[in-house]
Amino acid sequence: MALPDFVLSAAGVLFTRLLGAATQFVFYLVVAQRFGAEGLGLFVLAFTSSIAASTVSCWGIDQVALRHLSGHHAHGEFAAFRALFAHSIALVLLISTSIALAMGLLSGPIAMQIFGKPELAPILRMLAFSIVPFSLLQLLGESVRATGRVVLSAVLQTALAPVLALAFISLAPSQDAVGSAALYYTLAYFAAMVAAIFFQSPRTSPLAVPDGKSENLSPWQLLKTATPVAWVTIFSVWLGFSETLLLGLYRAADEVGYYAASLRLVLLVNFLLVALNGALAPKFAVLHRQGEIRELISLARRATLVMLTLSCPIFLALFLLPEILLAWFGDEFTAASTALVILAVGQLVNIATGPVGIILLMTGNAPAMQRHLVITVLVNLALAFLLIPPFGIVGAACSAAAAMAVLNLLLLHSVYHIFSEAPRNGPGCG
Repeated sequence: MALPDFVLSAAGVLFTRLLGAATQFVFYLVVAQRFGAEGLGLFVLAFTSSIAASTVSCWGIDQVALRHLSGHHAHGEFAAFRALFAHSIALVLLISTSIALAMGLLSGPIAMQIFGKPELAPILRMLAFSIVPFSLLQLLGESVRATGRVVLSAVLQTALAPVLALAFISLAPSQDAVGSAALYYTLAYFAAMVAAIFFQSPRTSPLAVPDGKSENLSPWQLLKTATPVAWVTIFSVWLGFSETLLLGLYRAADEVGYYAASLRLVLLVNFLLVALNGALAPKFAVLHRQGEIRELISLARRATLVMLTLSCPIFLALFLLPEILLAWFGDEFTAASTALVILAVGQLVNIATGPVGIILLMTGNAPAMQRHLVITVLVNLALAFLLIPPFGIVGAACSAAAAMAVLNLLLLHSVYHIFSEAPRNGPGCG
C-alpha cells in the first residue's frame, strides 16, 4: 500500500474512531450528570466487567481469524475464508454464551460478595445480555476488515453501538435509574451485531453455499492457535481494567466514577493509536506473509510519527487544563485532576513507542507479547494492591501509567530484536 492510500484509509478509521470515542464520552457525561459520581461508578463497574468478559469470550479467535482471513482474501482463497470464518463464529458463540450465562446467574454474589455493592447486581445482570452480541460483533467486524473495508469495520466495531446507545439515553426520561444505561448499551450492541451480519460480503459469508473442500484450520486447531493470543488478550484486559475493578473492590463507588472520568479523557488520546492499528493490522499481516519486512518496519515508523503529531494538542490540554476538562462531568469530578495528569504521562509513552503490540500479533509473535504481558501484569498487580487501598484514584493512576510504560518498552525491545536482522535477509531487500 502506498503512503497516500494508507493515509486515506487511516484518516477514515481515525474519523470513525473519533466518532465512537466522542459519543461514548458524551454517554459517560450524560450518566455522570444524571446520576452523579456514584451512579457513574456503578455503571462503569458493571460495564467494565461485561466488556472484560466479552473480550475474553473472543478467546483471541478474532485476532487469529483476522490474520488468516486477510491472507485468504488477498490471494482469492474464498472457500478457505468461508470455512475459517464459520469455525470462528461457532467457537465464539459457544464461549460467549457460556460466559454470559455465568455472569447473569452470578450477578448477585459478584455484586455483594466481591464488590460489596448490592445495588450493582441488576446492572451486571442486564449487561450480561450484551456479552454475546459484543463478542460476535468483534469477529464480524474483523471479517469485514480482512476484505479491505477498514473504515466500515471501524464503524461496526467502535462507532455504531456508542452512537445508538447515546441516542437511546438522550430520548429516555431523565428520571430513569442508572440501570437504564445498561439496557440502552445492550440494545445498541444487538443492533450493531445485526448490522455487521448485513454487511458481510457474499463471497466470504459462511452462509454461502460451499464450492468445494478447502484445506483450513479445524475448530480444534483454530482454538489451539488462538489460545496464546487469548492469554495475551486476558492479560491486556486486566491491564486495561484492573484499576477500575480494584477501586470498586477497595473504595466507594464515587471514586470509581472519578477515575472513570479521568480515564475517559485520556482515552481521547488512545483512540488515535487504536484507529491507526485498525488500519495497519491487515497490512502488517500481508507484508509479513510476503516477506516484505523492510516495508513493514518503514510503515510502522511513519505511523508512529503520525500518531505523535496528531496527539500533541490533546496532550497539551490534558497537562495544562485537567480541572477544566474534568468539570465537564460535574464539579465533584475535579478531584481526579492529579490522576488525569499521571494517566496522560503513561499514554504518552504508549503513543511514542508506536504500534509494537499489533506488529507482534500480526506477525505470529504472540508468545513474545505474552511473556511481556505476564511481567507487566505482575508489576501492575504489585503496584495496584500496594497503592490503591491507601491512595485511591492517585494510586490507581500511578499503577496504570507505570504498567503501560513497562509493557510498551518491553514490546519495543522485542520488535527491535526480532526484526533487526530481517531487512538484510528478507526477499524484499535485494
